[in-house]
Amino acid sequence: FAFGGKPFTSDQTAKFFASAFDHDATGLKLGVLVEKASSEVVGFSGLMECRVLGEKDYEIGFVLARSFWSRGYATEIGYGQLDYGFGTVGCSRLLALVHPENKGSIHVLEKIGMKLHSEYPASEERGPRRVYTAFRSALPST
Repeated sequence: FAFGGKPFTSDQTAKFFASAFDHDATGLKLGVLVEKASSEVVGFSGLMECRVLGEKDYEIGFVLARSFWSRGYATEIGYGQLDYGFGTVGCSRLLALVHPENKGSIHVLEKIGMKLHSEYPASEERGPRRVYTAFRSALPST
């Protein structure tokens, strides 16, 4: 479901890596995910600037290799991104955009406490999306 369900060409991959990954260690772009036990690359995740609701927000996101699905990694990554976005970055709202048929990711977003906000029209790059939100003010106080 990532990127409209179409594989990238080599040129598209190079452009995506150059523009979307956090080469400068800002903490506000994508990074590579590596499994600690095996040192194997399992996917990528990170916060990305997102303006689908008309304001500057950050979108949490994760893409995992199929062989690493159903291991709890997406949930762990999602909680980590919420903690990082609210705690370290200081966001008051975080978004997640998910394809309406991506039941696995929708389950993870709901499990980590995100709520459906709206539908977002299809774009050529990503296809149709549902917009999920989480608010720092809705977090339980500790």
